[in-house]
Amino acid sequence: MKIMKLFAAFACTALLLASTACDPHRDNQPETIPDSIAYTEWYSQGLDEDGNTVYYTLKIETQMATLTASDAQENGHIVSQKPLEVAYTKPNVRLTFYDGGRFAGYIIDKQYTTINGVHVYIMQLFGVDESGNVILGDDGKPASTMIFWKE
Repeated sequence: MKIMKLFAAFACTALLLASTACDPHRDNQPETIPDSIAYTEWYSQGLDEDGNTVYYTLKIETQMATLTASDAQENGHIVSQKPLEVAYTKPNVRLTFYDGGRFAGYIIDKQYTTINGVHVYIMQLFGVDESGNVILGDDGKPASTMIFWKE
């Protein structure tokens, strides 16, 4: 009987641990996706066509924003600067460049991602057509993407 009680206790403990392990967000904080992204700055890093590092800053005012690309030199020379329109309905984002480029995507809550040990929001964007459909390459994957982050 003692062995049966010990086995039952072990089975209950294993079941409890397994059910906790199956729900990875059980102990996380509630979602904190911002209600507004007005007056925020988002950052990204990439490579230009020559393989040089470029830093991007997306400054959002209200529905208007500016995307600035700077080189990686100490003074951060501006490579390009483009105005764009922004539409945000939590958590979905749409960016429309004045030269015709369109991107749409979403914001991921900061509890899921860290950069250098700091929790950050992620804005994942995909190139879309006029109807809002993601433009796919020959391989079936999105042809153009952008990822920005902010604390």
